[in-house]
Amino acid sequence: MTLRPAAELADLDRLDRARQLHDEAHRSCFVANSVNFPVTVEPTFERSPR
Repeated sequence: MTLRPAAELADLDRLDRARQLHDEAHRSCFVANSVNFPVTVEPTFERSPR
């Protein structure tokens, strides 16, 4: 299963931190760690229009 979450960032200078947080969340995800098939995450990030 591949999840493709989309996130909007107010400051694209924080892109590395956003990726790090997504990686940490995926590693800690109860559901992803409970199923018997691989779960990958391919997040996308863009600048918030605000």
